Amino acid sequence: DFFAQKYREDPAFAQRVDQSVLRILSLKYRIYGNTFSITAALPNSGNMDALGISSRVTFDIAQHAATLISPSIDELNIAIPSPPARDEQIVFISDTQVFQQCSTCRQQNSIDVEALKNAVVRLYSTSGQVIPGNLNSFTFQDLSDMLNAGTGVLQIENDLRQADWIVFAMDTVSTAEPESQALRLFLDLRPDLLQGKHLIVFALSEPYALDATDISKLSAYYALYSRSSSFIEIAARILFHEIQPIGNLPVSVPGIGYEILEATSPDPNQVIQIYQENLPPISAEGTPSVETTPAVNILQVGDPISIVSGIILDHNGNQVPDGTIVRFMLYHDGENVPAQIVESQTSQGVAKGNLIVDQSGEISIRAESGQATSSDVLTFEIPPESITPTPPAPTQTLAPSSTPTINPTATPTAIITTTPTPVVVSSPGTVDFGDWLAALILTVIVSGGSYWIINIKYGLRWGVRAALLPLISGMFTYTYLAINMPGSEAMTQILGTWGVLLTTVVGAGIGVGAVLIWQIVDYRKTKPA
Repeated sequence: DFFAQKYREDPAFAQRVDQSVLRILSLKYRIYGNTFSITAALPNSGNMDALGISSRVTFDIAQHAATLISPSIDELNIAIPSPPARDEQIVFISDTQVFQQCSTCRQQNSIDVEALKNAVVRLYSTSGQVIPGNLNSFTFQDLSDMLNAGTGVLQIENDLRQADWIVFAMDTVSTAEPESQALRLFLDLRPDLLQGKHLIVFALSEPYALDATDISKLSAYYALYSRSSSFIEIAARILFHEIQPIGNLPVSVPGIGYEILEATSPDPNQVIQIYQENLPPISAEGTPSVETTPAVNILQVGDPISIVSGIILDHNGNQVPDGTIVRFMLYHDGENVPAQIVESQTSQGVAKGNLIVDQSGEISIRAESGQATSSDVLTFEIPPESITPTPPAPTQTLAPSSTPTINPTATPTAIITTTPTPVVVSSPGTVDFGDWLAALILTVIVSGGSYWIINIKYGLRWGVRAALLPLISGMFTYTYLAINMPGSEAMTQILGTWGVLLTTVVGAGIGVGAVLIWQIVDYRKTKPA
């Protein structure tokens, strides 16, 4: 009524409604083949074969989602080796919360009080595994009333005393719904009703409502995440050991010490597979395909190496979440510290990284992610850099024929010969570790002698100065040679190690001379006029 009155009295509102209705009708008109006939709107009878498929899909989803929270599967098989027997009593207690989809809609229960019982009867009564008369159903409200009424007042208490199995279907636990707390209060207040019974809890909503103390009193604690009929049926099949839950917790559950961030981090017990990624030529369809193949030794210094990992798994055996950091590391032969580290993020459990061949010799590549530090090792033998040979001058080849005409199809050919076996060529004009060690020893000797002489004559302060300046100067001249500064290459090529030692002695001598000059200048400043 309000809507109709608003439409009649407010032209702007009426215009917006008309535009919305026109858009809906236009869309429906296109959907049904530009006609409003009843035959076009009716569903195709050929789609009847698809009926029931959605329920099977829902059942598969429920089966894969069901999760055993506590205890472990091995402990459960010891604690509950067999399902309920035919003559055993089972009490089902369900959290049947009342809700309304709208203010004028009828009230509904989130789950029917008989849902679990009916599922068990439907699945197992015809085979004689259960007797329907041994099954009883109650609500969380009934359990709450029993706790408030006292001992021996309500029928539910007598049924609980006689029961061999007590099965709870727990929905959302909230302080706004006091009856939702009934399970926790029951575990705390009535331990006499728990003795010698199998206590099973199915969480139909969040699985973290119970704390560690509550969980320790249960025989089994499962998570189903839904109240729909397919999930209730899965609960019945789990209860009778027909199926095993295979799901993993999607959230943290403090009651069992389960942290989702830790559970979804890379499993440290795995060996990460890595491959060299090759990009083959584009196919005839115009779509390049990416393949991963073992490493092939065809690399040169300066070439990039594209590395791709295998699927990295978390602690639950699933692929790690997208965005997990993977580090690709390049090592030189005989070194324990990586020369290059490239970090990459996973996508669908796989990470890719690009490294650069920075020197010749043997290099190896490894990968790690979080605590997963073991991986395959890719090893490459990189040939040394060599001067590119000058190709021979192009020559024309005359095609033999009866007439002396030049074959117009002759093309110049340049042949570059490469040596397949790497040859290490010594490089003259450079210093090595032996030169450095000899220069250091010689510089220390000169510095020590300078310290000893100056210390005796002029004291400790001047002795320290006399030691440091030759040491600094001698090593400076050695460094000048080591980094191939102007003139250094000729010195090392002609004299070799002797040239290094001679240059170092001259540098140290310059340091000694600097000390003497410094001392003379200082003496003149302090000498009285």
